[in-house]
Amino acid sequence: MNHIEMLLAAILLDALFGDPPRLWSRIPHPVALAGRIIARADARFNRGRHRALRGGILVALLALAAAAAGGLVEMIPDHGLLEAAGAAILIAHGSLMRRLWAVRRGFAEGIEAARGAVARLTARDIHDLDESGVARAAIEAGAEGFLDDLVAPAFWFLLLGLPGLAVYRVVQTADSLIGHVDERHVDFGRFAAALKHRMGWIPARIAGGLIMIAALRQSAGDVMLSDASLHVTPNSGWPEAAMAGALGIATSGPRVYDGEVTDDPWINGRARRALTQRDLRRAIWLLWRAWGVLVLILAGVAWLTWDWSAGTLPAAAG
Repeated sequence: MNHIEMLLAAILLDALFGDPPRLWSRIPHPVALAGRIIARADARFNRGRHRALRGGILVALLALAAAAAGGLVEMIPDHGLLEAAGAAILIAHGSLMRRLWAVRRGFAEGIEAARGAVARLTARDIHDLDESGVARAAIEAGAEGFLDDLVAPAFWFLLLGLPGLAVYRVVQTADSLIGHVDERHVDFGRFAAALKHRMGWIPARIAGGLIMIAALRQSAGDVMLSDASLHVTPNSGWPEAAMAGALGIATSGPRVYDGEVTDDPWINGRARRALTQRDLRRAIWLLWRAWGVLVLILAGVAWLTWDWSAGTLPAAAG
């Protein structure tokens, strides 16, 4: 298999199985393992002088280890089966969609159940969220996750194979844990945040474009181009703004973290209104359609590069 075939297999496997709880309750998931290492390093080394340097060395070492592990898997002569399986493990779109649907189901049990489900998707304070707040938080997490859990991993896999995908996941995990602007992490997590931003720059625009194509609405592209830069995390602004324009809703805006209200601007603010369960359902199906657009594009490229005379993909394509 070449990289396109392996990526297609990985995306389909992820959609079908996600992260099986029975498997990862017995052995540590690679991303969870990286998270534990980063958390312990944060507790031990994020102190004293040269915090930025220490944080940078931590991320660099983990990235090198991830690249080496991915490279070792690639060297196994198994026609790319293990590489595809590794990519499926590191792509997390299936798990993201299951968590979004859990929020949707939670509404049927009451607002507390919905809040509990959305807490698995966001770091914001959820205790006072009403139906609109829960729906908005889930939709925003879905748009950001579409970039971080599917499009960016797919991009780096196509570009650099399993080592590239593994490095991206390590950098993303480091950014989520230490790439904050709070007093404790502003230096220690600086390198992780900067590297994550650069690695996500192109995938962010691809993710927004996929949502725009899937929506078949001009407003998705208009809002994406006009409001993406308003997001506190510019890369996340592209898929989130496309989502806001496609659904005719406002996203971002003031939110509560650790008891403090942010002053983030609204994306598509002219469409501000209370959101409902129906908006979340529409967002879920839009993300699946965008997933389908990506799959069709990859399948189309694979078909175009197929060597019909030999019955195999050209060697150069791999």
